[in-house]
Amino acid sequence: METAFLAGFMVVYFAVLMFSVAVGVVYLVALWKLFEKAGEPGWKALIPYYNFFEMTRLATGKYTLAIVYLLLCVPYMIFYFIGVITDEIMIALFGFLFIIPVVVLWGYIGYQFGKAYGKSSGVCVAMIFFRQIVCIVIGFDKDTQYIGPKGVPDEEKYYY
Repeated sequence: METAFLAGFMVVYFAVLMFSVAVGVVYLVALWKLFEKAGEPGWKALIPYYNFFEMTRLATGKYTLAIVYLLLCVPYMIFYFIGVITDEIMIALFGFLFIIPVVVLWGYIGYQFGKAYGKSSGVCVAMIFFRQIVCIVIGFDKDTQYIGPKGVPDEEKYYY
């Protein structure tokens, strides 16, 4: 009985793993296409953290929010891990106070990323909660064009 359960579990686990890898690859291809639509090299989509910085710049026009996002992640990780190591639950819970602005920033950047490609508010709200799926949809949409940061056309290409 245990062997049959373990074999079934392994089959399901492998299927979920393969599905996740496939979705991840399709997401990277869609992100590559979105970067190219914005006039950026597609390889920027492949590098973790750097692609987030570039997505933030494409969405808002500057890197500032990406830096704030990462700076808010640091205290969260510090307090959380200190709380876990010392077995002090209050320290770990204090770290979760930093996650609230991180989640808000994540949603704001996703919303603005959708606006940068001229999408409606409904699609942009979906981008907050289902970013990978919406990026896949708009990445493979032939009619989607990059407009500019926050959906406002701008002639300048680089923002600081």
